[in-house]
Amino acid sequence: MAPSCAYFDRGECRSCSLLALPARERSASKLSRFTRDARAALGDVPISALWEPPRAFGSRTKAKLAVSGSMRNAVIGLPDGASGESASLLDCPLHAPRLNEVLRFVKGAITEFKLAPYHVERRQGELKGIILKCNEDASQVLARFVLRSPEALPRVRRAARALVERLPFVRVVSANIQPLPAALLEGGDEIVLTEERFLWERYGDVLLAFQPQSFSQVTHATAEALYRHVAGVLSGSGARSLLDLFCGVGGFSLTAAGGMEWGLGVELSENAIECARLGAAENGATQLAFESGDVEAFLARYSGKKPDAVVVNPPRRGLSPAIVEGIKALRPGLIAYSSCNPETLLRDLRLFAPAYRVASLAPFDMFPLTEHLEAVATLARTV
Repeated sequence: MAPSCAYFDRGECRSCSLLALPARERSASKLSRFTRDARAALGDVPISALWEPPRAFGSRTKAKLAVSGSMRNAVIGLPDGASGESASLLDCPLHAPRLNEVLRFVKGAITEFKLAPYHVERRQGELKGIILKCNEDASQVLARFVLRSPEALPRVRRAARALVERLPFVRVVSANIQPLPAALLEGGDEIVLTEERFLWERYGDVLLAFQPQSFSQVTHATAEALYRHVAGVLSGSGARSLLDLFCGVGGFSLTAAGGMEWGLGVELSENAIECARLGAAENGATQLAFESGDVEAFLARYSGKKPDAVVVNPPRRGLSPAIVEGIKALRPGLIAYSSCNPETLLRDLRLFAPAYRVASLAPFDMFPLTEHLEAVATLARTV
């Protein structure tokens, strides 16, 4: 039997486009489309079964929601592309329950602390959105208020104090300033409003640190499986050294650290690199180093030791041809390419030929009940 969601049943939210299908059909739908596209692009490459979290409802540990309406009747949910108004999603069953507890607090705080929701057409109001993240057991929650300007900061500070007092599992609260009248849910400036700056999250035996602006996956169980899969691939290949490109807070390299003599992670975000270094210290991974910089520029100038393996986890746009050539020039024995966009993944994999062949593809269900999936490609050097 398919799980039930009141928002879906009432037609208020259709994000979970596969919700009405039985579980077996949902899995088959995702895997068959990915398999068809992969075989069309790459030929008869081995593809493993779709990894899925044990359950869909309650699995999401991250939520990004827009705020609209008025101070008396605020709406927190998904924005309508045409009007900018939101469909209320205070109790999305995909979310870890404590995220929804925080959302219900925020709805009341909008009235209590006079946080005027932003109106897209009039370009008035201050509170644009709410971004939440919790750790693996929801014992810690990070909350971000997305504001049009610093004008509401004094009121948000009061709301933040009330939030951590009433819901003590909320450890980190920040204000993000996003002044542009554009479809961007967050801006570049972040003001941390609590003494604690970091949320710690356990992935297997590894602790990772996150700050408010740190990228993190939305489904903890799937992310843990993803990290574990890549670590297993590296271990099975006998790799003892690693370049981790677009490393974020270090999830891949820290999970694989036990088998490494040395490793270097590269990421544009200084915020993420600070977290990766904290994670290395916390996990005793002294053989790993992390540096902030543009990956393409890093590869163009890199003259250090050549790694046995390269892990790459780019944004949705995938890799530039220059990055592909830079990786190939290092001649690693193995490349593990993790992607949230199968289309750009399959495009990029063809660019590694003929120097590398795709040894396997492993799909992961990061967004249960939707059409989206992530995939890891393992490439082996042929020459």
